Amino acid sequence: MASQSYAFAIPQNKNPQGLAEAVVHYLSASENMETQVFVPEENGNLCVVQGRVRGGGVKQVFGMDKAITVRLNVLQGGQAVNVEIGEAKWGDKAAVMTIGMFVIAWPLAITSAIGMYKQKQLPQKILTAIQQYLCS
Repeated sequence: MASQSYAFAIPQNKNPQGLAEAVVHYLSASENMETQVFVPEENGNLCVVQGRVRGGGVKQVFGMDKAITVRLNVLQGGQAVNVEIGEAKWGDKAAVMTIGMFVIAWPLAITSAIGMYKQKQLPQKILTAIQQYLCS
């Protein structure tokens, strides 16, 4: 799983917990994803938000599923945050697309391509939601 890392300053009127809530809200409301939040007890400066598409079983068969992990590591006593966004594996979508192209079920190639496109766009959409939270 490849990941992308970004650093943000947190304005005085915002907090890291609100940032995590903004990510959860974006994933559940805008992307229709199930979310879970994990905060390790030993490190109060780390928060992990995971999201996956609702109804993933059926969507996975058609290559339309999405999954993402967002790690928020609070720095400088809450004045900054490092955001790491983990990208999902592409193997399942590529396999469905290949099978779809060479078998009678060619529409699977189309749905798989759509799924790959949506998955690829997700990290940028999350970054936009983070920036909107921090600037609002």
